[in-house]
Amino acid sequence: MSRALAVASVLLTGCGAVSPSRIVRRVGGEVRAGAFVAPLQYEHFIRAELALAHDRPAEAVEHLRLVRAGGDDDPLPCARMAEALESAGDPAAADATLGECLALDPTSEAVWMAIGRIAQRRGRFSRALEAYGRAMRTAPDSREPVMALVTLLDAMGARTRADALRRAFERRTGAPFPEPRARAAERLLARDRPSAALRVLGSGAPTDQPEALRARARAWLALGAPDHAEPLIVALPDDAFENAVAHVQTLVRIGRIDLAIERARAAVARDDVPMHRAALGLALLAAGRNDESADWLASVPSGSSPWPIARAALLDALRAGGMDAVADEVDAHAPRR
Repeated sequence: MSRALAVASVLLTGCGAVSPSRIVRRVGGEVRAGAFVAPLQYEHFIRAELALAHDRPAEAVEHLRLVRAGGDDDPLPCARMAEALESAGDPAAADATLGECLALDPTSEAVWMAIGRIAQRRGRFSRALEAYGRAMRTAPDSREPVMALVTLLDAMGARTRADALRRAFERRTGAPFPEPRARAAERLLARDRPSAALRVLGSGAPTDQPEALRARARAWLALGAPDHAEPLIVALPDDAFENAVAHVQTLVRIGRIDLAIERARAAVARDDVPMHRAALGLALLAAGRNDESADWLASVPSGSSPWPIARAALLDALRAGGMDAVADEVDAHAPRR
């Protein structure tokens, strides 16, 4: 969102083409400084960024097609197009575009950040960590890859690694690590201070990042005000949550079981991985659809990250469906991890 707000400050007045900004980036292993698209294409790039900021990814894709068709292709609009395609629900096209981006420049920070964000959105956290690490090595003085790494590690509960990265960044740059409002609010929530977290977050605005919206929703839930939390949670994209299971659990907590099932089914259709199967099983269990729930939960492989939650929920689904003997057999013999 911050990128869109920045470009909005130079947005079109109807008086002709906007001059491209001077941007430093790597292309084909070489450093380039200056315009990354021609002036006539820059207007489309701005419109694409604004479309993405207002959750209109299909519109952004069309603008970015025009940007890329206007001359020498560049990794930055290519990477943004991959993210727009992913948001528009076309993961195959997003992956194909990422391949084009890597062919343009396998050392581009923008490309590796896009790979990381798309992997994180799909729940592939190991791949996201790897991509953010590549981006950080490509652009060691850039804050964006480090912030993405720290945020994801925090969300995964790897606080020791996150803190080590934060300290290393501060030693290298001599500047304090930039802490978003959402991060400060999460620290307060961890100390059971939801009112203070809301004060840090301020009054809220449509331009809030998903992390801030999520923290605000958590604070309202902690204060026993689910009615305030519900519109924030419903508006959050899938990748604003730690994973699909956390997304479903939050929706169930505010009574939106129908939406939990809908979003879990969409996640499985988009990317059939164990985390999404577990999420769908949990959502169906909350709806009392025990047989369907048990089928999905039983398909989660042991050893996968969501298996402990899926195993416990599978026992609940079997017993709620009157299959106590089967539940006892699973409990006795199925691995616990």
